[in-house]
Amino acid sequence: MESLKVLVVSREGEAMDAYGLALEQIGVNYDVASSFRHLSSMVRKEAYNGMIVDMLTLVRAGKDEKRIAYELMNFFPATHVKWDTRHKSISLSLLGQMSETESVAALRTFIEEKCRPFRSRRLRMYPRKELILNILLSPDPSFPEGLTEKTFTVNVSKGGCFLHTVGPLENGQTVWLKIHEFSDQTPIKAVICWKLAWGEQLTIPGIGVKVEETTPMQMTELSKLLQSKCPGAREG
Repeated sequence: MESLKVLVVSREGEAMDAYGLALEQIGVNYDVASSFRHLSSMVRKEAYNGMIVDMLTLVRAGKDEKRIAYELMNFFPATHVKWDTRHKSISLSLLGQMSETESVAALRTFIEEKCRPFRSRRLRMYPRKELILNILLSPDPSFPEGLTEKTFTVNVSKGGCFLHTVGPLENGQTVWLKIHEFSDQTPIKAVICWKLAWGEQLTIPGIGVKVEETTPMQMTELSKLLQSKCPGAREG
């Protein structure tokens, strides 16, 4: 049977000690990421079955870290936990204050029902660059006027991008892109891996997509853009 391992995102201290103790009671292997930037490198090296995210760590994260957080929480089974410093207790998501026995039971349920059926996986994440490219986005490769949106990327990598949209798109859906800056205007096939809805967080709403089909010329043009020192571009 495959060994189960989860990833806990929490700063060191009393809260992390409590989460670790609860997981040890359940008998689950786990690794700890003290930040979401640290997390993004860990999931490229190790396979995990799920994530446990400390709410205070998430709230205190910067804009770029939050984008990483929501991308990964759409990739792995995930639950939020909160440490109550006053009552010295753990609560899960919206379940409110819980006793130690209740919190361990709730964590066990999450692990058995969500994490164990999920085959552990390692995220193939390419280094990303903050880069604005002008995009035509459509669910139809013919880009009909009523189904085509003019938008832009927020960050780009060799394997995909995050782009702004508030359209009615869903995870797993196939979309098509045309990048205005490319000389090769062949439609690019991509699939939506995660979505950040309007009003969900104090950050740019949009979708994270994985590119599935491009031409050799488009890959060459993309590589040049990723290697260039574009004004306003930043490594991430």
